Amino acid sequence: MNALNKKHFCILPWIHLEIQQGGNCTTCCKTQLQVDLGQLNNTPLLDILNHSEQIQTRKNMLEDKPTTACSDCYRDEKLGHLSLRQRSNLYYSDYYDSAMANMGEDCKLLQPNLVYLGLRFSNLCNLKCVYCSSHYSTSIRDDYNVGHLKTFNSKKEMEFFLEEYCKNVETYYIAGGEPFLDPLHLDFLKHLVSNNLTQTNLTYNTNLSIPLEKREDLFDLWKTFKSVIFCASLDASHSTGEKIRVGLKWEMAEKNIKIVSEKLGIDKIKIYITVTNLNALEICSFIDYLIKKKLCLPNGIIFNFLSSPLEYHIGQIDQNIKNTLSEEIRNFRKRLLLNYDLNDVHTTISQLNSFLKYL
Repeated sequence: MNALNKKHFCILPWIHLEIQQGGNCTTCCKTQLQVDLGQLNNTPLLDILNHSEQIQTRKNMLEDKPTTACSDCYRDEKLGHLSLRQRSNLYYSDYYDSAMANMGEDCKLLQPNLVYLGLRFSNLCNLKCVYCSSHYSTSIRDDYNVGHLKTFNSKKEMEFFLEEYCKNVETYYIAGGEPFLDPLHLDFLKHLVSNNLTQTNLTYNTNLSIPLEKREDLFDLWKTFKSVIFCASLDASHSTGEKIRVGLKWEMAEKNIKIVSEKLGIDKIKIYITVTNLNALEICSFIDYLIKKKLCLPNGIIFNFLSSPLEYHIGQIDQNIKNTLSEEIRNFRKRLLLNYDLNDVHTTISQLNSFLKYL
């Protein structure tokens, strides 16, 4: 029986891995599992994929049982979001049969079968986002003070991993730190191009704070790939955005968006807004600005509701202000529906609906 339509099934534990900065591996970028599956530099990849937690997760999913590690997706679905679990099951449904065929006894995978890979070269970053930590930015000094975390110790080590395990990868989700800052990023692109692995989708999580105006080398490489999507992590425009993402220059981010739009198309830009009590009151005006300035398509908005640290959680907002904000969101939603075809704004409308439920 095909398990794709089960309430708690997700195909990712069969075809995906999230490699964090420093080489620690997790089930996916949304997982709430507090245990690392293994370290890429000292643990065989198949052992990571067959970690006891991974095996238990696959068992739970096949039996349609909830898994604590997947609580973020369950929350998103309850809010009316299309969760990562749901999106993955839709997008990678063609891999279901081969994924199940690659599973032996006790839900162990027979061999690595990476189709979708989350990859962070390091935590090298030029920003100090107020809700971030040193795990994700070398610019931050905090209690963790982890320093510079490198996933690969050398170009040669990275190329070996790509050659050994990534020949069938369809989609790379590349994050950081800030991925464009890492020296290995350019080597990564060149390796894929030189090995004819460009029938591949690249999705970047980037703060778009690194000047792209004179980076024809990057654009020449990007144009050879099947698809390149830029998920721009921007929480607000101008001064508010710069206060939240310390070190960001809004003028530079906006300029980079326009450069990407001109060279690759506006449809390649998605704006990922981390929703906190720092920007919640400006969300509607920010989206309105993005659309009117043609910095993204009306459907190019994605919300990420911050769960920690709690001091920035939108649950900290006063109830009276929440009531005012809810009314503003409803009115903004109406304006979108009046000014655009529903097909052009349905994703953003869905995000706003989730926001209302979250409040």
